[in-house]
Amino acid sequence: MASKFEQFWDKKSYALIGHNQTRDFPTLTLKGLLNSSKTVYAIDSSISKIEGEKTYSSLSDLPQPVDAAIIEVAKSETAAKVQEVSDAGIKNLWIHLGTDTPEAIAIAQKANINLCYGTCAVMYVNGTGLHKFHGWINKLLKKY
Repeated sequence: MASKFEQFWDKKSYALIGHNQTRDFPTLTLKGLLNSSKTVYAIDSSISKIEGEKTYSSLSDLPQPVDAAIIEVAKSETAAKVQEVSDAGIKNLWIHLGTDTPEAIAIAQKANINLCYGTCAVMYVNGTGLHKFHGWINKLLKKY
């Protein structure tokens, strides 16, 4: 049976939330999702395009609802972004490795969001190089 981390990537549409002014936009995650033929919307109010894809300023600007969101922002911004995800009614959320906070996790839990955190999103959507190796190690440790 697939883990909750693997099941997260079974969705059809995703909002990928970044903030290029404080941390490089998560292009590996974006490319991986696009290469998997997923509908993906880049959310970043600091730039208008990333990797040739239009960015949206906020979740409320999206042309349609999404099944899941991935947050890859500076740790200081995570809780506010989780609140935005909650306010948008999105029930599946991944907080990228090293950017979760107790406050962010509490917000997601209070909103009954299916939450994944504590591991790298990229190893699930971009199975090359270091990320492929990282995934292999996590499978051995039963953390995948």
